[in-house]
Amino acid sequence: MVTLDFLSQGPSPAGLTSLAPGDFLFSAKTYSASSFDVTRSFVTIKGYQQHYNETYPVYVSYQVVVKGLFRDDVKGGLLLSGYFPKSGTWYSYDFWVTPVNGAYLKITNTSSESGANGAGNIFEDRW
Repeated sequence: MVTLDFLSQGPSPAGLTSLAPGDFLFSAKTYSASSFDVTRSFVTIKGYQQHYNETYPVYVSYQVVVKGLFRDDVKGGLLLSGYFPKSGTWYSYDFWVTPVNGAYLKITNTSSESGANGAGNIFEDRW
């Protein structure tokens, strides 16, 4: 079962606008609850990802996509490997995207059938 519970994660860092903030729990693949527009050529993703009760790394794919009937149109993304615990140091990475309206953040756990959890935000520089 895939559950999305997007919650506010506080204010955006200076100069950045939050596109899709929230908490997520995923066992396979899930999407942000709402769409967003990307007007620049890169976004920043910040958050945590961890296996439920273990300290070993998980492999999670983060993609900005336009949902399609048979497949998604990927506008950019990254595969992130690591253990970034909720109570520790969170990740922060930039990746290139094609500007697009009506995008979703697609989150895919590629490392385990037992699942992983995390939370985060995707930001765009609005300067």
